[in-house]
Amino acid sequence: MEKEFRLFFKKLPTKIILSLKSNKRKNESAIMKEINSTYSYTNRSLMNLREMRLVYFKKEGRQNIIILTEKGNKVADLLYQLKII
Repeated sequence: MEKEFRLFFKKLPTKIILSLKSNKRKNESAIMKEINSTYSYTNRSLMNLREMRLVYFKKEGRQNIIILTEKGNKVADLLYQLKII
């Protein structure tokens, strides 16, 4: 639980989740460009989100598409509501 708490109060993992909420299907490179982050940090954050079962990876041709899970969508909705406040 501590790991999840720390992850959500970092700026870039939150941006990743909100980015995926706005456009359900993106590859890692598109996310990296949108949130203005490095490949390494984006990849590590996505692996943490995957470990928490908030996103999953779907292979389409040569690309891995990242998609929010049902749990990830719920978290994205809550983060979006916090962002509005």
